[in-house]
Amino acid sequence: MPERSESYLVTCGRGFDSTVHALPGDRPVWPRDRGAALKHSRIAVVLDTANKQVSGTVTHTAVPFNDGLTELALDAVDMQIKRIQINGKRGRFEYDGELLRVRLPRGVKPGGRS
Repeated sequence: MPERSESYLVTCGRGFDSTVHALPGDRPVWPRDRGAALKHSRIAVVLDTANKQVSGTVTHTAVPFNDGLTELALDAVDMQIKRIQINGKRGRFEYDGELLRVRLPRGVKPGGRS
């Protein structure tokens, strides 16, 4: 019986035509570099239908890619961020209505969790 051969074409980056659905005047939007991998996210949400509000808590477990991670950037569009905690302690952050920048207390090494 003859051997069966299969081939695959996998294209990404410049070889992929991402302009097929672009509108005139559209500009490419590239994702920002990630400093860490999110390994786990725990989301606890409370719906207040009477007042049309949603509140909750999100806990992320992140592992840095490189030495000395000092900041973790997370998308958080149109939210009200009251406080953050890092390993049980109050943390510092900046929020501009779209991006939450969490300041890590010290540079975290790869494989270490933040």
